[in-house]
Amino acid sequence: MKKEKKVFESVNMLIDKNVMKWENATVQLSNISKSEVSPMPKEEYPLWLFIGCVLGLWAMFSDNFRIVGIIVLGICAFMIYKIYERNSQLGDYLVLDLNSGSKLVFSCDSKGFLFEAQEALVNCFNGKKEHAVINFGTCQIGDNNVLNNSNINNSNLQVKQGDNVGGNKVVNTGSGTAIGGGVKGSVISSSNGVINSDFTSDWQEAEEYFTQALGKFDVNSQEYFCSGMARSYCNEQDKDSLSKLINKHHDIFESIFVNVASETINFILKKLTGISF
Repeated sequence: MKKEKKVFESVNMLIDKNVMKWENATVQLSNISKSEVSPMPKEEYPLWLFIGCVLGLWAMFSDNFRIVGIIVLGICAFMIYKIYERNSQLGDYLVLDLNSGSKLVFSCDSKGFLFEAQEALVNCFNGKKEHAVINFGTCQIGDNNVLNNSNINNSNLQVKQGDNVGGNKVVNTGSGTAIGGGVKGSVISSSNGVINSDFTSDWQEAEEYFTQALGKFDVNSQEYFCSGMARSYCNEQDKDSLSKLINKHHDIFESIFVNVASETINFILKKLTGISF
């Protein structure tokens, strides 16, 4: 029995924990048995084409069926050429084998990106990451790394002057401020040797906003892709990456804010990134 094979081109895929979503499709990662980057299997030449060629040649040299033979031979030759042309244009694909025996095939313009997409998929499958946004159309990936400095974000930490926290040197622990940008761009303050992250709730609120935005747009839209990337960076509290993303796609974020109402998101993003809308 021939197994089903579906080819998807330039799709925008969202991986959320154990679920992979794109277009109108949803697949659990646990249903994937194998993944590989490889050329698409070439289309086989049907046996009837060669039989048709033989019959066409025989008919061509027959006085009664010469015209029919020429037509049959021409049709068969044309079909063989079209199959050859399609096979010569086959590129590399990310191929996912499902437990059911079906295949999901994803294409993009870059073979190197297919390996990056496969790695992101494997990391989610192994539990190293919970979320990923993979855009096969633009060859971009946005992923969520669990913040290694979560103890700084979620609890108080005793420090002394001269300590380095999240890449920032504490310069005053009496009643001043630990200057330097904080954890991935957040501001860290210090008082009596106790250091706190000021913007944790703002990052969480921004992440919730972009999570909500994902449900408002088509999965293949630029708004959907930017919302997914922004949610990832908010989860990571990555100020620099979020700022670059917003500056690069400023018009798209304006569209997001128009379509997904919020009284506070503009203020929060200005506070986190310094960018105004």
